Amino acid sequence: VKASSFRLKTGNKNILVEMDDYGSWQADGFKLVNGDDVVVNGRVDKDFLEAKKIEAGSVYVKSINTYFYASSADEEDFH
Repeated sequence: VKASSFRLKTGNKNILVEMDDYGSWQADGFKLVNGDDVVVNGRVDKDFLEAKKIEAGSVYVKSINTYFYASSADEEDFH
């Protein structure tokens, strides 16, 4: 888990999840830890020379029954 991203394990694969406003979660007193069960909604972002990643619009954390949302000032388009 980093300031604006985390790795999501799905089966035997991992994918990078970026969420521009993730830092505000810590301000709310929450920090993701290894093993948290989450649901990610977003868009798969595959730039030419980068590995696939998910640009998250929202992340639901099951253990606290709470959604966290990306900043509306995010440079990615979620229409």
